[in-house]
Amino acid sequence: MLLTLENSITSRVLRQSDTVSGIVGEEAYRTLSGHELSAVQIVYVRGGVTVKQLSEHLGRSVKAARSTLRGLVDKGVLSWHGSGPNDPSQYYSFPRSH
Repeated sequence: MLLTLENSITSRVLRQSDTVSGIVGEEAYRTLSGHELSAVQIVYVRGGVTVKQLSEHLGRSVKAARSTLRGLVDKGVLSWHGSGPNDPSQYYSFPRSH
């Protein structure tokens, strides 16, 4: 019996997408925009993301990245962590229940 392991980039991306959709919920996952999908994938890989990190990853303004992340908080997909709006260590991650 020959066992063939599938470890192509396509397979890894599909596995990651399946895992992320399981974390955020399949219905919510299907409604996410491209930028929102990028944000949740970064959170999955890194465990969290800052506005600056997302801005750099997307090649978009800090304002656009902040809006994307706040939208994900409003949808219940991500949680915000920080002591206030000017906290330099603030970041976003999946809610603890995930």
